[in-house]
Amino acid sequence: MRKAICLDEKDNVVTAVSIIKSGEQILYSHNQLNNITLTVKDEVPLGFKIAVTDIRENAPVIKYGEVIGKTTKEISKGSIVHTHNLKSIRGSKNTFVEGGC
Repeated sequence: MRKAICLDEKDNVVTAVSIIKSGEQILYSHNQLNNITLTVKDEVPLGFKIAVTDIRENAPVIKYGEVIGKTTKEISKGSIVHTHNLKSIRGSKNTFVEGGC
């Protein structure tokens, strides 16, 4: 059973579709590659995001193929992505576009 999904080939995060324990290895598909293994570093609640690559500070976070925010600090592969390390651009007057979008 997949515990995370990638919604678009440009995404640098996957979304948890069930609770994931710290240290757990999960499988996901990305960019037409199936069964990619990712070791999750944090406990991840349902619906939260996980970095599938290292993401530098002030870099875009891409979900749904769209930039949803930018990092406030470096996020390592397998780490949870949430309000403690992500500044959302939703509802912001300042749009942030960089990278794949």
